[in-house]
Parts: sequence; C-alpha cells; structure tokens
Amino acid sequence: MEEKMLRKTSIAIPLSLLLLFSLLSADVLLGDDDGSVYAIQTGTIEGTVTLSGGSGNVEDVEITANGITVHPDSTGYYSIELTPGIYDVTAILLCYQDSTIVGVEVLPEQTTTGVDFTLQQSTGISGHITVVNTYWGSMNVQDIQIAPGVYPDSTGFYFVEMTPGVYDFSISCDGYTSKPSEIEVMVIEGQVTTGVDFLLIDWVPLAGTLYSMIVMANIYLNGEFFDGSGFNMAGAFGTNQYVPNPGTCRSIGVWQTNPTDFWYFTIVSNYQGDDIYFMIYDSETGEVHTCNETVIFWDNTVIGSPTDPFILTAPKVWEQGFALIDNWNWISTYVHPDDPSISEVFAQLGNAVYQVKSQTASATLIDTIWIGDLTELTDGEGYLVQMNEPATLIIESINIIAYNTPINLTTEWNWIAYYPQEAVNLQTALTSIEDNVNQIKNQTQSAINYGGNWYGDLTAMEPGIGYKINMNAEDVLIYNIGK
Repeated sequence: MEEKMLRKTSIAIPLSLLLLFSLLSADVLLGDDDGSVYAIQTGTIEGTVTLSGGSGNVEDVEITANGITVHPDSTGYYSIELTPGIYDVTAILLCYQDSTIVGVEVLPEQTTTGVDFTLQQSTGISGHITVVNTYWGSMNVQDIQIAPGVYPDSTGFYFVEMTPGVYDFSISCDGYTSKPSEIEVMVIEGQVTTGVDFLLIDWVPLAGTLYSMIVMANIYLNGEFFDGSGFNMAGAFGTNQYVPNPGTCRSIGVWQTNPTDFWYFTIVSNYQGDDIYFMIYDSETGEVHTCNETVIFWDNTVIGSPTDPFILTAPKVWEQGFALIDNWNWISTYVHPDDPSISEVFAQLGNAVYQVKSQTASATLIDTIWIGDLTELTDGEGYLVQMNEPATLIIESINIIAYNTPINLTTEWNWIAYYPQEAVNLQTALTSIEDNVNQIKNQTQSAINYGGNWYGDLTAMEPGIGYKINMNAEDVLIYNIGK
C-alpha cells in the first residue's frame, strides 16, 4: 500500500513586507519621498451641540473641522477623528447663527473633550415654496431666488436672514402666479418668523385683451365642496383657432366669502365665442383637475350669481366593485359608465351573468348576445342582476354628484339607485321626500315610514345596493349628502 507523505513547506516573508503589514493596522499611513511608509496615530474631538430657541433638529447640525463634516446624534453628542494638529471647528444649522471654536488641539491617541456649541437662533423668516407646473411651466423650486444668494432647498424650504422690522414679503417668478401675492411679516430680534409659505403656479392671465365676462361659480371636487382655503386655486382657460391646446389662462379665480362662498372669475379674451374651460389645483393632494363644464365666451356676459352660482365639477375616475352571488342581486351604481350599454358594462362577466332587469325592461344573455328591451344602464335606477355563478363586477368611471343629480319618483313603487359613497341612515338619506315616502326595501330588509319615523330592520342606505321605494305622491329625491 502506498503511503502519502505530508511535506512541511516553509515560506520566507521579507522583513520589509512584515513591517508593511504591521503598519496597515495603524490609523493613518504616510509616505516620504524615498518611498518609506510610516504611521501616525489619530486623535478625537468630541462635544455636545445645544440649540437655543427655535424648532431646529440638532441632528441636522453640520460640525466641520479640516474638511471633515459629521452630524450630532439625537442628544447633541458628536465626535470627529483627526490627525494631530490645531483646528478651527464650526457648527452650522439653517435658521441659527454659525459658531466657530478656533485653535482646538488634537493629540495622538487622545480625545479633546468639551468642544461644545450653543447655537443661537438667527433673526429672519422661513417658509416653504411649492411650485406647480401644469402644462406651461418647468421651473424647479431650487432655481427660485428668494434674496441675493438665497434659494430654497429641494423640499422648497428657505430661510432669509433679516433685521428686525415689519415687511411686505413676496415671491415672484416670470410665468407664474403667486398665492398669496404678498404677506406682511414681523421680524423680531433673535427669532425666526416661520410659516411664510407661498405657492407658485404656472397660470398667468392673458394681457392686452379687448373683452371680458364674469363667472361666479361653486366648484365640487369628487363630490366635496372645493373652497379657497390653503393653497387651493381655480383658473379659467380659453382656446380658439389662434391659440392651440392647452390654451391660455384667462382668469385666476378669486375666493369670495360674502354674502356666500363662491369663486369669482373675470375672464378675458380677444375673441367672441371662445370655449372657456376651468382647472383647479387641490393643495391637499397636489393634484390638478380639469372641470367637466365649459362656457362660451361673450363680452359683458355674467354667468351665475352670489346666491345662485354656476356649478363646476371635477370628478376623478372612480372604481365601484360588486361581489355578485349566484342567482339574484339588487344593485345600483354611483358612477356613470363611459359606455352604459348592457353589453359593455357586463362584458367582463362573460357567461357568469344571465339576466338584468330594471323596473320596466329586461335583457337576457343568450350565448354572447343580449336579447331584450333593456339596452343600457340609466343613472338613478336600481337593477336586478341574475347570475349563473358568483363573480365580481368592476365599473370604472366618473362619480355621480349625489346632491346635484335628482331622481324623479312616481306614485307607488320605484326602483332607485343610491348615489352617496357612504352609508347613511334613512332619516337623513330620504329627508327630501319625507312627506311622501311610505316604504323602502332592499333585497333582504325593509322599513315603513309612520309619521316621520322609520320602523323595520332596514335602518340605513348603502353604496352599491339597489332599492325599491313606495311613494304616496310624486316627488323628487335628492341625496343632500357631501354638499
């Protein structure tokens, strides 16, 4: 049997290489012109930063020495590792006065303690600038000059150092309208006046025009009243054969609160017959919406009034889902399908759906063809849908404005829709017809009205459900919910 022999091998490492390995474990390696390498031990500076006044975050303070910058922890403690020497150490934080400690000595393998800073709040103003670019603008918030050499950061935050006094402060930029146009600011010694915020939007009304008209309007966004609070904005825009889409700004709406709340537009143009459309900026979401309604420009025309304003709506696309069970389902929609035809709305269900009924018509799916006199869904009506098997129906479209879409009711029974997107008790939901309504029921519950009080196991109306309602006289149902 052969035996394998293990041979011990020796490797000789040059002394110079061993020295180099040893030096690599040192803090700093330095070299001479002759190629020799040697190590220098480092030292440390440490201290604490305290903020005097204001609402600054101590962790945002920049501590710098010899080109090295660190940030304190949440307690204000910091440390910097440096080669031995004498350094100036600086602490900087926006809205606070810079502070520098000169001549701080760093010794090898030692810690220089007590290099502490107390930053005093500066005197000036601070705020945020929001830039909204819709179709026309491309401004970056960091490009806006607040004062000589002062620009906002990437979030729009800015600080301007100022002497004490009272100022009319404004921000302007070509091609943009500012909201507010100006703010009166009081600056107090040793304090920063905060919250001096502005919105810049790329809407600037057309200048040098011949004609004007007036529109007074209420605006509803997704069914909610859209007011002039915060940085909410509304504008009117025009197109004609001389101005291509998206057109030019013709007016910035002015929010009025006396005698009632409404938007006031002075709309300008050089051409009679312009199509005027409206856009809004929702400061809560940062979104821009185009309203559904338009007007035709005509000089000296007045549309709407303080007590009877023109209605503008800006709904978004909503998605309404129905979990349909096997057999019959009572349903209604709070969205208006772009194509309300039965064949289009129920196409996604395939052969899972069998029949759809309204109060006066019906349609049955035979193979892939709908047969019957019900051809499309109508806003305000409830429907009965018969399924061969369970399935989910999704309808995507704009929502129906409940309080702006009346439902005409006849004597006796009516199959109706429920428009609001939240469940509401019967007393509130049916207030507009309380004198003439007798009974209401859904697929499994019912309630009867006696002397203005409801009795039964149906206590609230819910989105997506179809209802049958019995009337003792004709009336108009308006869901005054969300107005």
